[in-house]
Amino acid sequence: MTTIDLCIPKMNANVAKTFVIQTLQKANLGVLQRITELPLKQNPLYKRILFSIRWNVDNPSCTRLQERLANNQPIRLVPNKEEPYFWLITPSCCPSYPKQKPPNP
Repeated sequence: MTTIDLCIPKMNANVAKTFVIQTLQKANLGVLQRITELPLKQNPLYKRILFSIRWNVDNPSCTRLQERLANNQPIRLVPNKEEPYFWLITPSCCPSYPKQKPPNP
């Protein structure tokens, strides 16, 4: 399974982190490995979500979504079907790096 770092660049700061996690899990993109909320410096009413997922290779739509991201096209995720808004998911501008082992002397 491939791991990727993704970002929701702008979201209302009042949206609970648990709601974000539940919505990402319902989307069945893969296994959520890390999630970080960061307030936007220019506007404290909004926040940015950085997260890492391990793609669900059993879901055929994941291949299509990976292709969209590879072509610099955002993924639109509708968190609540009853409300007319969506979250844009893009590749993260701040990828997480694996921890490096210290060199052996």
